[in-house]
Amino acid sequence: RGKARRIQFLYSYYEKIGVHAIMNVVEDLTFKRLIRTTAASLKNRGVHDLLGIIRRDLAANPDNMLYVYEDDITRFYESILQYIMMDVLRRFFKGPIILTLLERFVRFLPHALSIGLRSSQHFGNLLLSVALDHFLKSENRVKYYYRYCDDKRVIDSNKPDLWHVSRLIEQRVESVGLKVKPNKLYFSLGDAESKTRNQYLRTVRENTEAIEYFYREKGIETVFKLNRGGHFSDAPKRAADGIMWICK
Repeated sequence: RGKARRIQFLYSYYEKIGVHAIMNVVEDLTFKRLIRTTAASLKNRGVHDLLGIIRRDLAANPDNMLYVYEDDITRFYESILQYIMMDVLRRFFKGPIILTLLERFVRFLPHALSIGLRSSQHFGNLLLSVALDHFLKSENRVKYYYRYCDDKRVIDSNKPDLWHVSRLIEQRVESVGLKVKPNKLYFSLGDAESKTRNQYLRTVRENTEAIEYFYREKGIETVFKLNRGGHFSDAPKRAADGIMWICK
């Protein structure tokens, strides 16, 4: 099962043509401001282009590309804050007419960006370009960083550096109101918890199973493990089991 998406679109062909014409100009004016190792919704920069760059770097520097950090952003377009998106666009454009037009695209919905509008794809690129790409590449000298829309990969020769980069990414993403989506979730409970007299603890197992199912349906790898005992039984071992599974 793939991701569930809510698509919003324009019914009028005149409106679609207008958005297309405006975004042609916007994309031309901002294209050179994007880093070379980003792709998706960019002219002549698709999956194969970015894959070619990664393969070239792997072939040229095999000893420096031993480990990979990867992530993406939870509900990317649906989570973008409109006022932050406008702040980003004002870094690229100063004219009141063009900003008024772009703001209409940004505020097409009451909240977030419309997945169905062509403008949203490029706006997402500009947002991450300002918030993340140049911060990593220019300010922190992260050499092997690649982005396809909100999916990101960083390759390095040692794990501590990647952990450091992962924290930088998480902090920068959260600074613009977004969240990095977890890749794995481990849930561990005692089987006696649902049998307790406490009305709140009795519901913990049922609620945890529902949460695990919710994230599993979103494509996140999950484990729900039921252990013998109560809430605090064998807590160190259960924590260690979870850490070992996450780190596999």
